[in-house]
Amino acid sequence: MSDPASPDGAAGQQWPTAPSAFPAPPPDTEDSANADEAPALGAEPPVVDPPAAPPRKPADPVAVLALIAGVLLLSVAALVLGYWANARIRRRDSGGARLARAAVILGWAGLAVSVVFWILYFAVLAPAVTLPG
Repeated sequence: MSDPASPDGAAGQQWPTAPSAFPAPPPDTEDSANADEAPALGAEPPVVDPPAAPPRKPADPVAVLALIAGVLLLSVAALVLGYWANARIRRRDSGGARLARAAVILGWAGLAVSVVFWILYFAVLAPAVTLPG
């Protein structure tokens, strides 16, 4: 009599199995077994380093001088040095563009205040002080 499990009636012959449509699951390890579990209360979270910022370019020395001149109310010097620093920064691709821009703004503001002062001086104060004669 033949084995009912074998289709051709041969006893002990094994047929090849069809490949599985899904890959076999990976073996359990400690890390994969705990991945789905929530961390225990009081456990420290994993430390993740923030991404490093790109290094800053050093400020152009002329931009620093321009800003100092602007702070000291040396308007013409701040304007000249500020525009010169802007040109150097663009040419050399160095840092300090904000310093140069601030120096130019301070230079123009100081020049405007100076012009307003002299206009008021000659329009109001000079005629009042001058003796008729």
